[in-house]
Amino acid sequence: KKVSNGNLSVYNLNAFSEFLCNLTLEQVLSDFTKLFNDAGEHISFQVMDVNGSLRTPTISFSDNKALCGWNRNRTILLDCCNDACVFLDKNRVCLTPMDFKIESIEGDGYENISTLFKKLERILSYVYCANTASIVDGNAVLQFDPSSKGYDFKLEELEVNNVIPVIFHWVYGEGNCVDKASVARKIINLYCHSREDILQIDDKILNSIKSNYIIYQNDHADKYIEMKNKISQFIVESTDKIGELSHDVADCFRNNLIAVMVFLLTVILTDTIDVKQLFSKKVPDNVFNVFVLFTGATIAYFVITFFMSIKKWGWLKKSYFNIKKNYSEILDQKDLDEEFNHDAALNDARAQYIGSCIIVSVIWIAFIVLMIWFTVSLKH
Repeated sequence: KKVSNGNLSVYNLNAFSEFLCNLTLEQVLSDFTKLFNDAGEHISFQVMDVNGSLRTPTISFSDNKALCGWNRNRTILLDCCNDACVFLDKNRVCLTPMDFKIESIEGDGYENISTLFKKLERILSYVYCANTASIVDGNAVLQFDPSSKGYDFKLEELEVNNVIPVIFHWVYGEGNCVDKASVARKIINLYCHSREDILQIDDKILNSIKSNYIIYQNDHADKYIEMKNKISQFIVESTDKIGELSHDVADCFRNNLIAVMVFLLTVILTDTIDVKQLFSKKVPDNVFNVFVLFTGATIAYFVITFFMSIKKWGWLKKSYFNIKKNYSEILDQKDLDEEFNHDAALNDARAQYIGSCIIVSVIWIAFIVLMIWFTVSLKH
């Protein structure tokens, strides 16, 4: 063979096949890792002495320079595998089962390579279906349950199961590979209680994995809907409480107005002063002092009301953003903004609250100014 610019020329396919098949499985994995490091996303073997081809998504043997056609980035798949599985020897064996999944064979002479690739696909499928794995000295240690010990297998023991590649391609196909891998391992742990059971993973386990993932998705969807309902309920409650602040300020002003009216009526009805004295502004000093005290109390009541209203607004706003921060650990920023509608409800409630406060405060201040003028005029 000859390597040039990521392409490899094979002058004798039979001799090359014999060379590959005489290597240990671990050595084959190591050599293909080195080839991918040099070639990149694809390895292309140009066969000089045989017509036909053998193709996987990332490796091609062909009598022409046609490359593999795969619509998924190999690096992305490797990242997915690393996210869902702790493979301790990933730097030395940086491969996936997809590298050896045979898509087509045309012509003769590829039987030995085809058999070898199927073995490698099954071995690597076992590796990435496990929670933790390593390959050392021709053995693979697979741990499917983090709370239990791993099982030690010879690589040759892992090369015969036809179901495990199907499980791998299902886990790392479309969807969330981490969630699917978690469900798959849960079912494998449920059915497999020994190393022999793991070697005999069958269609029953595969079907159980798929069924349980559907249940998992439905349960996850129900929880997601429940969470959205809770967010909506919280937003409604928060905006209602902010709306109540506006009503509270208006109610305080109304109570103050009623208190002033009751005070004036009380002064008149109890004959403390008569109406003529009040309008002629000839009132005793003790009554004048009561007017001053009542005016001062009105001012204090106004200040305290708006101070407490602003404090409550701050508490509600802090509570709102604290809840939003808590959900940020579950949802990404885009989903969070959509669920909270970019804080539109909070901003609308805030605008309504500020507008109401301005109107009430202007009227209240005018009333206080009138009280001050009236109180001061009683002394002149």
